[in-house]
Amino acid sequence: MLAIIPVSLLNAYFFDRFSGRFDARKAHLAGAALFAFFALDTVSGLVFGFPVWETLVNVIATLTG
Repeated sequence: MLAIIPVSLLNAYFFDRFSGRFDARKAHLAGAALFAFFALDTVSGLVFGFPVWETLVNVIATLTG
């Protein structure tokens, strides 16, 4: 529980220090694209039984493990 305080302080410092150095529009578009990918992947897994993300993670785990 005590780890939350320094991590939160570091997060606040980092955001305050570097928030002006990136384009918020690009960050929102990247977040939306990531959300859409996982939404489509979930539907693909439910309808077709083939989740792309889970398959990709399993391939990488097999190759590195």
